[in-house]
Amino acid sequence: MTALGHRLSSPRTRRIAIAALLLALAACASGGSGSSSSGAVDTAAAKADTLVDAREKLVAALTDCSSRYDYDPEAPGLPENALAPNELEWRDCAYAAAREYTRVNTALAVDFTTLIDEDQRLTQAVADGQMTRTERRQRLQPMIEGIRQKEEEQILSLESDQARNLDLTRQVTEGLRGLH
Repeated sequence: MTALGHRLSSPRTRRIAIAALLLALAACASGGSGSSSSGAVDTAAAKADTLVDAREKLVAALTDCSSRYDYDPEAPGLPENALAPNELEWRDCAYAAAREYTRVNTALAVDFTTLIDEDQRLTQAVADGQMTRTERRQRLQPMIEGIRQKEEEQILSLESDQARNLDLTRQVTEGLRGLH
């Protein structure tokens, strides 16, 4: 029998080897490099929290833009074929807030850039009397909805990763219980 085979012949040694293998598999499955799967769970939770916090900051920044420029894009009575007072300033503030958000949520940077470019083009058409405010909203709404769906998918994916990592941690822990 080889030296390694002899070392693994003891039941205690075999259990330790199995535990080491389970830990290595857990690290591989969680995408880690030898770190515990609870670290992966913490990472997934932290990423989800970061995205939620960034979204809350975006909403707060848009509210601040409305206060700063005394403009509410949802206010009744806005002119259909012209821009309202302070609307361009509000939009510039909103674009800056969206760009700041994409510094955290880089996965949506292209989507937000595309939305901003299209909003600028359509806002110019409203200013020129070539389009109504309602038409602009109808054209932008599918893009906005697409971004919202991608954000939800990001959060759900991170939560799913977190649940998978928790399950893997539970499996490893249960496997280690037999080593005493």
